Amino acid sequence: ADGSADGAVGQFASCPSEAPAPGAAGPHGVYCAGASAADVVTHVDLRNTGLSGTIPTLLGFMTALVSLRVTRDVLSGTLPTEIGRCTALEALEVGGNRLSSTIPTELGALTRLKRLMLSANALTGTVPPQLSALQFDVLAFADNMLSGELPPLAAA
Repeated sequence: ADGSADGAVGQFASCPSEAPAPGAAGPHGVYCAGASAADVVTHVDLRNTGLSGTIPTLLGFMTALVSLRVTRDVLSGTLPTEIGRCTALEALEVGGNRLSSTIPTELGALTRLKRLMLSANALTGTVPPQLSALQFDVLAFADNMLSGELPPLAAA
């Protein structure tokens, strides 16, 4: 691994064969479900680790991913549109990085998403209207360069 997100997050597309029991902490804040070499990653928690680089598009293949927490790191680039394929995702926390571009409309496909934390990045554009159908417990957009009005959001 090279310390970048491509190396750090990308290397956890599947769990190592010596993965701990389901629900137990795995290496580098990665948690898995299953009890064999065919385990799947369900949670990635690399908050405040100094992780740099970009969020890899291969994240879209991690369809069992329930939470991605990479806040207060030094990630740059975009939030990949492929994350819209992570239909089990309940928490997406990427605040406090250097992410730029727009918020992907594909996030609207994440019907289980309850926590969306995008604050303190350099995101531009508007909040996609596709998010209006989702019911959030936590929604954070502060400290970006967003424009326009928030779309009507459903009550949780």
